[in-house]
Amino acid sequence: MDILSSSLRIKNIIQEELTFIKGKFATPRKSEITEFDGDMEDESLIPSEDNVVTVTNNGYIMRVPAETYRAQNRGGRGRSAMNTRDEDGLSNIFSANSLDSVLFFSDMGMAYKIKVYRLPMGSLQSRGKALVNMLPLSAGENITTVLCVAKDIENADDRYVMFATASGKVRRNPLSDFMNVRANGKIAMKLDDGDTLIGVRICDDASDILLTAASGRAIRFNALDIRLFKGRDSDGVRGIKLLGDDILVSIGVLNAFECTSEERVAYLKQVALLRRSENADESEAETETDISDDDDDSISDGFVLSPERFEQMQAAAQMVLSMSDAGFGKQTNSFALRTMNRGGQGVSVMNLDRRGGKMLGTYIVTDTDDVIAATDGGQVIRFAVSNISVQGRSASGVTLVRMDSGEKIVSVTILPSANNDDVTGDDAVILAVE
Repeated sequence: MDILSSSLRIKNIIQEELTFIKGKFATPRKSEITEFDGDMEDESLIPSEDNVVTVTNNGYIMRVPAETYRAQNRGGRGRSAMNTRDEDGLSNIFSANSLDSVLFFSDMGMAYKIKVYRLPMGSLQSRGKALVNMLPLSAGENITTVLCVAKDIENADDRYVMFATASGKVRRNPLSDFMNVRANGKIAMKLDDGDTLIGVRICDDASDILLTAASGRAIRFNALDIRLFKGRDSDGVRGIKLLGDDILVSIGVLNAFECTSEERVAYLKQVALLRRSENADESEAETETDISDDDDDSISDGFVLSPERFEQMQAAAQMVLSMSDAGFGKQTNSFALRTMNRGGQGVSVMNLDRRGGKMLGTYIVTDTDDVIAATDGGQVIRFAVSNISVQGRSASGVTLVRMDSGEKIVSVTILPSANNDDVTGDDAVILAVE
């Protein structure tokens, strides 16, 4: 009590104990502290990691490590429903490296930029952070399109940004126009009244553009068919002709490949025969040829591809995943979508009469990719592309996601996956938002 009542004795005791510790443990510093004169940036200290970024309808965003998700077979339901608040739900999911950049495009035609590592890291039960607190959005302004730009192509001179609006208009600008975005954003595209920006993709001179409408029709044309716009205040030119109340729902980029009509049709017939022999027990709908009423089926009669040419086309072929909001989907060979002039009505890419629903979009995929699909009810499921049937353009697809009555898919992302071995029926890890 005498010690506690005397501040002088307390100070003396502290001084004695610190002096004792100093004498027993103090050693001269072995490292030298100097001013750093190197060229190191703060970003060089950020680890390179794969993330899955999620955006909700109400404008909340966060990222989680990519390994949070595990694959399961197609047709599953996932494991946990998203705990939506105020009828909020996932609107966009995409994979990105922590050093990549994210461009945000708003319905008012503005562009904003944020590095992935600056996005808030979330957990399975977190809600994320509101974009309105991260971006200088105006009153009533909403983010409609999110584009991830890989770090190694940010300053590429031969890369372009292709814009697509719901009314079917497109525009091509240099990618460099959007790499230096001020903190308050910059004008990206002029939009007509009632029109919205539905997608933005990166392309180059050797790219074909694939536009898909909600009606199930799609058009493929070369990117160079769209002149390079120098300004950013134009509404673009017509990419696809839409009828009635039809709207454009997705834009994709395919590799351009020059071939004649005879070669294309002959290749599709040969691939269809090979597919039938490999899937003899499947239904005719799943192994039908990719040629439909839009093609002249007799154009290749008597025409035979050489083995060398077939190998070239086989190497250049890509797979196009078509998905409807009703949960059905399929893979289709990219050669089934012939290149044509922009501005037409396109061709049918999926038969919606049999299954119902509207087209959600088309996506360029490989066998090693995974698909993450989110519904407006909060369900999120991941499954391997290799489990999805390859079908012709006029096919209606197979069940990819089972949903409750009235539920629809609202977002699909393609996630590269190096290992799909650990696949179980009910073990998918699902992102939950409170």
